[in-house]
Amino acid sequence: MNYAFDRQSERTELLIELSRLPNDQRSKIIEEYRRRSEAAFAPATLRNYRMILRLFAEWCAQRGYSAAPPISPSTVAAWVDDMGGKLAATTIETRLWGIAELHRSHFLPTPTTHRLVELAVKSVKRKYGSAARQAPPLGKKDVLAAIERLGNTRIEMRDKALLWIATDSWCRASEICNFRVKDLQRQDDGSSLSYPPKFGH
Repeated sequence: MNYAFDRQSERTELLIELSRLPNDQRSKIIEEYRRRSEAAFAPATLRNYRMILRLFAEWCAQRGYSAAPPISPSTVAAWVDDMGGKLAATTIETRLWGIAELHRSHFLPTPTTHRLVELAVKSVKRKYGSAARQAPPLGKKDVLAAIERLGNTRIEMRDKALLWIATDSWCRASEICNFRVKDLQRQDDGSSLSYPPKFGH
């Protein structure tokens, strides 16, 4: 008889098998996961992950909960309730990712997919809304005003140049970081033409 592949069941079986390992073997595989994740994740992702764990630990300490995995779904649901109305739904979901990753790093089932947590998230979205609030973009007038307020120190001159390049070239931050002096062509009137690296000159 053929059975449909059930990824969740297979993952659960793997976690059960790992939980039965002797403590020394379990510690080794957890340490290996830590090393591999630090090599795989971007520095910004790792900083965000550590910030989430720190904030969660502080929240738990204030309320007498344990922040060590495995964390109960009730504790995570209470955390979601507390974040409701203070943080955007997308930020709450990012913080739940951090809790899920903490459990993955210890090869434990994550409480973030428990129905109690799912209901807490649904409740927060229903009560406070789930639309992401995006800040309006800066207009040319705003950029010029920012440039006017900058002085003439080396750092401020650098910042002026970055603002001018960003507003005139419409390049992404990663593209601006790749700019070199050779990408600017000086003109007779004192202005310059830019040839961003993305255009492959």
